[in-house]
Amino acid sequence: MPFLSEGSADILSHLFSTVSLCSWMCAQLPQIFLNYRSKSTEGISPGFLALWALGDLLSLSSCFINDKVLYFQVYLSLFFVSNDVVLCYQYYRYNVKPEFQRSLVTDDSEQTVDGLNRIISGAARYGCDTEIIHGVEATDDTKRSLPVKGKEVSGVSKTSSSDIHNPNNDSDGYRKLDPFKPLHTISIVASSLSSADALAVNRVARSTHYTSQDKLALFLAWSCTCVYISSRIPQLYKNYRRKSVQGISPLLFGAAVLGNLTYTASILLSPQFVRPDDRMEFFVKQIPYIVGSSGTVFFDYLYFYQRYLYHERRTDNFSMNNWHGSVE
Repeated sequence: MPFLSEGSADILSHLFSTVSLCSWMCAQLPQIFLNYRSKSTEGISPGFLALWALGDLLSLSSCFINDKVLYFQVYLSLFFVSNDVVLCYQYYRYNVKPEFQRSLVTDDSEQTVDGLNRIISGAARYGCDTEIIHGVEATDDTKRSLPVKGKEVSGVSKTSSSDIHNPNNDSDGYRKLDPFKPLHTISIVASSLSSADALAVNRVARSTHYTSQDKLALFLAWSCTCVYISSRIPQLYKNYRRKSVQGISPLLFGAAVLGNLTYTASILLSPQFVRPDDRMEFFVKQIPYIVGSSGTVFFDYLYFYQRYLYHERRTDNFSMNNWHGSVE
């Protein structure tokens, strides 16, 4: 960059790194607050959260090994991992733990029902009157409401109950569509982008000698890149299945776009990239971070397209509900 001096590039690099850090603070903290306020993380895909956390861990590990990373990259990776811990705890606290507790209650209820059935069958085996057990008469109502495993419970069969709670049964008819088609091309683009960039960097790096530490750092960095690029796909898929983006703060993806773009700009404006003697080695070791940050922007834009698409549908439904309410 002959049009920039090393001092000017250093100032701009620090400026963009500061903007990137602030953007990521604005991205994840509102999502954490939204989860806390709603006491729910239903809108977050567990695959998205797991891949994001894995990518941050790989990024932090590579930053400690790579000798060409910038200080703000280490600080930002530490901040990411800290937020991931909070988000993972919230997902466990609001989703996993309640489901586990409900499953325990259900198991206890089934064991109680099985015990009652064994008592009744045992009484019948020894010739006791199953209509009267310990002086309690089984009325017609109690007979009908007595839960029997695999049979109807109060007139509602287990099959119909599972149909009610099955999230895959969409009453609006969307389940007839193939959910994998719109994301099939996306996954191909993501994998092709990572493979093409990795091959190009390998051709450039052949003339440079790398130690085992450098190779490990590059491996972790490229692994992080692949995870980052594919991390949005589970969330986009979940939004598609639900036909909703509720539960996801728009600041999470909006600030992520700004944070990733300024992150890339900060690397490209680094003094090490401006100096001709260090440029190639620095670029080869930084290209995974550049691809990982700028490559996710495309998927972030897809989220906003989903938000626009499903917001329009929700607005139409809300308007119709208001109309019916006003008529009544």
